[in-house]
Amino acid sequence: MLASAMSSLGHLYNTYCARYVPATEPLRTVVHAAAGAAIVYATVWVVSKVWSAVGAASKASNAAKRRAAQQKDTVYVFGFPYMKGQQFSMPVGKLIAFLQLHKIKYEYVPTQNGAAISDTERLPCIELNGKQYCDSKFIIEHLEKAFPQCAANFTPRQQSMANFFYNWTQVFFQHVYRSTWVDSQDIVASKFAEATGYPAFMINLLFLNATRKNVINMLNAVGQGDLTDEQYLQQFDEDLTAIEEYLSTNRFLVTEDRPSKVDCFVAPMLAPLVRTYGESLKHFRPFAHAAGSRVIRDYLERVEAHLGCKLMRDPAEKAEATKSKDE
Repeated sequence: MLASAMSSLGHLYNTYCARYVPATEPLRTVVHAAAGAAIVYATVWVVSKVWSAVGAASKASNAAKRRAAQQKDTVYVFGFPYMKGQQFSMPVGKLIAFLQLHKIKYEYVPTQNGAAISDTERLPCIELNGKQYCDSKFIIEHLEKAFPQCAANFTPRQQSMANFFYNWTQVFFQHVYRSTWVDSQDIVASKFAEATGYPAFMINLLFLNATRKNVINMLNAVGQGDLTDEQYLQQFDEDLTAIEEYLSTNRFLVTEDRPSKVDCFVAPMLAPLVRTYGESLKHFRPFAHAAGSRVIRDYLERVEAHLGCKLMRDPAEKAEATKSKDE
């Protein structure tokens, strides 16, 4: 069948050449080259569309099979793997903190291939009762609806404060990523090397070089790329000082007696400054500031007391430790 189709195409092309291609040179060669290029372009376009359609169908088929096997009212979290117990993705850390805080039943599914699972091709995403939800903020908002006992029920004033702190995390997130993924790629690579056992040069080659470019594009898109090193460090330190000052007189960010979803957004962003990168990046003022802040350390410990696990660490570590102690 394929041979017949190729033969028919060849016949059409020869007929086209006989009727429309000039007999004189160099026009004949030019037209042949242009026609050949057009055929190659059309072939590549058709193949790419077919490949994309096959990939989409395969992704949908796999999703249907995966969801059919999932348990009702269990949250399936798809996120980057823990590396020796360490989670390097702050959005994943936020979501796990919320699930731990409210004791929601969930299963963590580690994956590096967001494109094969996530509708937005980004991680984390969750699947719950046959549907998928993406972006940590909107995931948490959906979980509050799916599990009403988790709803924040903020007063108007508390909701205003929650909106403020969420917007604060968006800018703070950019500061942290510029300091780590952009300005300190070698140190980040060494952290990944310690956690995975792979050499740092391989991690740079296969992952961090491309990630660094994506982060730079993101920073440029929001205007952070225009700041000088001193300007962004000053803004970074000012934002850190603001949250530290607030926490010096408040146990949690919006509520009084226990953490809320707002703490689940903020605390996982502060933890890496104190623990993961604090010593390695102490030449950056904000990291030295955070690592030396008793206020921030106490706050993280208060939040963790309610989560039952360490922020940005695999909760399974706590379970294994408890199991070993019982045995």
